[in-house]
Amino acid sequence: MTGEFLKVLPKIAGQPLAIVAYICLAAGALLWGFRTSKSNDFLKALELIPQPERVVFCQKAGYGYDELSGLSKKDRFKRLTARDRVISIVVIVIAAALLGITSLREFHRENRVTASSPTQTIVNNGTIGGRVQNAIGNSNAQTINR
Repeated sequence: MTGEFLKVLPKIAGQPLAIVAYICLAAGALLWGFRTSKSNDFLKALELIPQPERVVFCQKAGYGYDELSGLSKKDRFKRLTARDRVISIVVIVIAAALLGITSLREFHRENRVTASSPTQTIVNNGTIGGRVQNAIGNSNAQTINR
């Protein structure tokens, strides 16, 4: 069943929910990367600035120096990127849920189509089709079960 489920994934690429999910995935990844890079740049610049000017630099960047000064370098980075990581993870989870919903809908639609056609109608020339009058002219269509 898992193999069948995975076969559905390429088929959903054009579905509107899947497109939204792909955009969410891209946005989450870009946000995560961009904010991580920005935080690294901020911390590198903070290290290069003389001690008395760090307070002003942090305030201009929107951070409180008191919050950052008592933390180690690693903890500063975690503090700066915590909110962005949470937002990125939420966006990625939403995208995964949208992909899952779309995949399940397509998977169930395909299984419903396959399961709902056990009987077929035979027409006068022997091909499979809808109900039509047979060659004799009576209006009863001939149906066989497969």
